[in-house]
Amino acid sequence: MSKMSLNATLTTCINAIKEVSDQTSRNLEMPGNPRYQPEILKPFLGYDQWALWLATVEIMWLHFLRDIRFIKSDGMDEAMIGDFFRELTTCEQDQMERTTNHDINALIALMRKSHHVPSDLNQYIHFGLTSYDTIETARALQVKVTWEETILPSAKELDVLWREKIGETVEVLQMGRTHLQDALPVTTGFWLSVIHERFSNSIAMSHRAMRRLTGKVSGAVGTSAATKESGIAKCFYAQPHIGHTDTVESSFLHHLDLAPPSLSTQIVPPENMVRFYTNLTLISGALAQLGNDCRILQSSAYGELISVSSTSSTMAHKKANPIAAENLSGMHTTLLGEFWKILQNLSSDLQRDLCGSSPARDYIAVMVYLQQQILTATRLIKNLKIDTERCNENFEKSGRVVTSELLLLALQKAGVRDAHTIVNKEIAPLAMEQLSGLRDATNDIAMGRSDLATAMTEIPEEMWNIIENPELYIGNAAMISKEQSLKPISV
Repeated sequence: MSKMSLNATLTTCINAIKEVSDQTSRNLEMPGNPRYQPEILKPFLGYDQWALWLATVEIMWLHFLRDIRFIKSDGMDEAMIGDFFRELTTCEQDQMERTTNHDINALIALMRKSHHVPSDLNQYIHFGLTSYDTIETARALQVKVTWEETILPSAKELDVLWREKIGETVEVLQMGRTHLQDALPVTTGFWLSVIHERFSNSIAMSHRAMRRLTGKVSGAVGTSAATKESGIAKCFYAQPHIGHTDTVESSFLHHLDLAPPSLSTQIVPPENMVRFYTNLTLISGALAQLGNDCRILQSSAYGELISVSSTSSTMAHKKANPIAAENLSGMHTTLLGEFWKILQNLSSDLQRDLCGSSPARDYIAVMVYLQQQILTATRLIKNLKIDTERCNENFEKSGRVVTSELLLLALQKAGVRDAHTIVNKEIAPLAMEQLSGLRDATNDIAMGRSDLATAMTEIPEEMWNIIENPELYIGNAAMISKEQSLKPISV
């Protein structure tokens, strides 16, 4: 049997994890509400798959010990790993734990019992490790691979559709709002661009945080005493091809494409994992913003768009309950509840206890709900329709006065001291009352004020043109939208 390299071993294990998920007997339920269980995640986060991530770390460790010549064995080949993973489940590990009273000891027992794990490896399974060397490293690896193979590709698919929608609406005039009040003109593309930038930036930050996820193989209290005194470190440093500048821990984690911790106790310092999940929560928040905005703009009061909708069970006249937008918003609330568990584990008794181990099993629920949000947002964006006629109608309601800002600036520049009060209390209300433009209203008010009349003559005609045609007062909205439509996620 030819020896598998560590890189090939990792690839084989990950492929086997995905392949065995096709077994109908496997429990692939994930944390959270059974209603929200994205199929794409189940091979990675399904319940019975967790034991396979633990086994991946143990097999990688055995092959690492082989490569540094601490043990004499060819290790496991691709067929052995595939066969072993097909028979191993977390439920079976749970059953064995009733005998061992310890989850990792249960895994060790199952590995030693299996006909697919060579017998010459049995005495070295978990050799020099503590349980949380395996668990923390497996958790980081599971999160990393799940991000790379499911969430990030799904986010990129959404990104493409989102930017296409921005490109289609670069110049579609829309009223911009602040405090739910008409404010200044924007474009629909600009509205979508701002939320997209938040989404895109949080994706990039999540990817950077993922690259800093850490495992550990530093033993029961983090001192690496076991690997040092058992002879593992001596064998490691005796291999010229390994390099004397690395440590056993950093070299092993390098082969898993994980970062080593600067220091650890029995557990990895929680900050890097918390930072990763914090950034996932920020992605969720951006998607919730998209949902909230869509449901408001789809309301009867605005009616500027149509998104994925349902009707009512009793009000037959209703045809556009924005279910996708509402799901985006509500799912963020659910995700925040799961994220709270992660924040609660920032502290432990003397840097290690079992109080946080049970909620830690549910950390991945954040990824489950985020993936659900991404899939929902993809469906929403793909089917999003802008009612340009209604956008124009809404704009016309306040359009004649929304350039009050520019008029105010022009009057201030011309030296009118109480310009804000005049525009706010007199000119704008008169323009709305008379259904006239700001220039006519200003002219009427100026009949009784010489300073205002003089200031009007100092305002350039091109500025009056914008004041009288508020659809021109969109600043850089179109340019920003165009740039955003051409700006893919950068990771």
